[in-house]
Amino acid sequence: MPSSETTQLRIYCVCGQKMKVSEDMFGRPGKCVACRQKIRIPRPEELPANTSELYLKDHPEFLRKVKHRPVDEREVSPPAEEDGKRKRLSAPIDVLEPLRLLCSLRAIADKQIRALDELSPKAAKAESANRAELLGHRTRIKNLQADLEEELRQRLMETAIELSSVQEKIAELSLAVRVGEVSFPEYQEHVERLRRKRDHFERRQTNLRGWLTVEDPYRAGGLQDVSLNQIPGSLPRITLPGEPDTGTSLLNSHVEELRHAFEQRSRSERKLGEAERMKTGAAMSERSMEECLAEAEAERGRARVRVQFCRERLEQLAEDFASDMDGLDAQLDHARGRLKAGRIDREEFNEVERRCLRARGDLTKARALVVRALAANTTDEVPRLRGTFLDRLAKPTKPTRTPAESWVAFVSAALMLFVLFLPIAGESTPLELYRALAAQGAESHWLVSFPMVTAILIALISFVPQRTVRGLALAVIWLLAGLLSAVYFHEAAYEMGLVAERLRDGGPLLQRTGIVVYFLSLCGVGIASAIALLPPRDTRPVFPVVALVMAVGLVAIFTDFAGMRVASPVIDVTPTLIEGEYPARYETNVTVRNEGARILVLASDSTMANAYDFILDSQIGESSWADAGTPEKIVAGGREFTIASAGPQIVSIPGGSEAVMTFRLSPGTYRVLLNANDPAKSRQREFTLEGREETAAPAPEGTAQGEEPGEAAQPPLSPELLRQIAPQVVLRGVMATPGKPAVFSILVSLPDGRSRAETYSVGDEVYDGWVAGEFNPQEQTVTLTKGSDILILRRGETYVLAPPNGPAS
Repeated sequence: MPSSETTQLRIYCVCGQKMKVSEDMFGRPGKCVACRQKIRIPRPEELPANTSELYLKDHPEFLRKVKHRPVDEREVSPPAEEDGKRKRLSAPIDVLEPLRLLCSLRAIADKQIRALDELSPKAAKAESANRAELLGHRTRIKNLQADLEEELRQRLMETAIELSSVQEKIAELSLAVRVGEVSFPEYQEHVERLRRKRDHFERRQTNLRGWLTVEDPYRAGGLQDVSLNQIPGSLPRITLPGEPDTGTSLLNSHVEELRHAFEQRSRSERKLGEAERMKTGAAMSERSMEECLAEAEAERGRARVRVQFCRERLEQLAEDFASDMDGLDAQLDHARGRLKAGRIDREEFNEVERRCLRARGDLTKARALVVRALAANTTDEVPRLRGTFLDRLAKPTKPTRTPAESWVAFVSAALMLFVLFLPIAGESTPLELYRALAAQGAESHWLVSFPMVTAILIALISFVPQRTVRGLALAVIWLLAGLLSAVYFHEAAYEMGLVAERLRDGGPLLQRTGIVVYFLSLCGVGIASAIALLPPRDTRPVFPVVALVMAVGLVAIFTDFAGMRVASPVIDVTPTLIEGEYPARYETNVTVRNEGARILVLASDSTMANAYDFILDSQIGESSWADAGTPEKIVAGGREFTIASAGPQIVSIPGGSEAVMTFRLSPGTYRVLLNANDPAKSRQREFTLEGREETAAPAPEGTAQGEEPGEAAQPPLSPELLRQIAPQVVLRGVMATPGKPAVFSILVSLPDGRSRAETYSVGDEVYDGWVAGEFNPQEQTVTLTKGSDILILRRGETYVLAPPNGPAS
């Protein structure tokens, strides 16, 4: 009695059908319930222990051979058939390269294993390790073949479902034309496309069924010269032939396909005859001759299947033409009924009748050609297709309307060109900016050339006939144009050129008409790409990947890579007391260090996002601040700038670098401001310089303590006059241009904390009768005079103006 393991045996036929074996069927003959393949069910003792599944593809000894005479090609030709039935040949039409590779590897592994099995026991023992390795290779190949078989079965099921759906649509359309719901020209346009799709699925189904029955490399397409080191790690991608995109009619396609099939059959038969004649010679070994014969037989088998498939398609086409004629007759009957009912006049009826009669004549000629093609059995007997009716039959296959994605792409390209006439910076359009900035030497042609070239490419891609290629090209254009445009406009906020400066005018990007329309046009290109790529199964994952890359790229660009690519200023202050100077002064170095990854720019009144306005203020009251003046020198990027050389208007600090501004400051409280356009990015630092305790200098001989030297002692100052003493002046800077009077800036600080900074020329009154009397361009000094009193001002130094009855110092 068989064990419990064998009672659960399941047998897998070579066609893939799974069959459960009951206990009373062991050792008996049987047939596959699907393909009717005769098999012999093994006895329990013939099965390995714990076997639950048996694949007949791996155990051909359980297949029963069917005895039959060779089938001649003429026996399967339609003229000799009765009731339209013929034996279907089991072989693929086309070659599947992954299947061919795996079959070749399996044959090579089996051949090497057989060679080791033929060795003597001693030699076989020495090659045991090699044999184990070969068995491992064969197991890997079997696993890959099983995966491929499962994939092909899945594709076969999907193809059968799609074929059934197409056939239902054809039947519904035929019914619609017969009841008059659609006109015959509209019917022809749609039914030709559906029939072409139906024949494509029929060919794919024939291939899939044939590939599932292939066992040797010759039927798979021919033995490949490969080594076992080329066994793939995983199942290669299965790419099935796509639907042919042609403007010819189905009649032309099938007749030419039949002609090529006859040529292939003739070549294979000649090759087989030559191999048979060479079989008696001694030039080739017996095994090589067997391989040559097997390859020739396999090629002839594929040719016969191709011939049979073409004849079946032509027979189906003849039935289609008969159905079209019935539809024409129904259309004429409906036209006569409308004429009798007065819904159309005689002229309209005559036009409908003329079109129907001409279409019926074309179908009659086409059906006669099909009959001649079916009667052919050689290449020369296949009829040559000629006549204008063939062109009329082919017209429905040509697309009569533009695909939806092409319309969307056209509109997007038009919008992109229209942007050239819309404002993108203030009130200026790209064309106006190009003309204005090109005259100043700026490289502004990208504002015009980039959208023009992109729009032209989009328009050209819309004419590509292959939907997949069209969709992929639009996706690439969308991705590149979107990311490059985002980089261009975002980086304009940080650049110092004329083009970038003009592009920063007009507020946020999404509030400018031209920019909004431009990005809408790019969105249209993305939508066109989605329409083309999402319906086909093979390209469906492409658009989500491209859209994800676009989204991630835009977020990275407009967030400066999550804040990693921004300017980050840090302020340091280093004061140093100047020895021997009265009153006390500090040489103060204010360092601005850039710890970010983008260039930091020190510039006043700049619209750049990375620009900061550097200000040093001194405290003159409890909550009042005044400008502390300009630095004596600036050191940045290894270069030193001085005020005497007019100083730089813009200081650039790359990432990781710093700029040092040197000031001469009196004791007091100061603050350093770095004001950015975005208040959140501004920086501030306050510091205090402490004064030192001063001692009175000894009076000269002959002068009483508390008296000033002079010809006569001055009377003591009243309290009202004391409150007016010690106004201070500082020469902040000088601007001397050849041919123009010198202009200099002087800061006047009053004892009550008020101050004013104004520009003066020679002859102007500075304060309380003190007049700018002279400017020395060599020494860069200004001489103030008040009566007989003289005060020489040097840049950056503080001087005390004498009170009304005292000298200047």
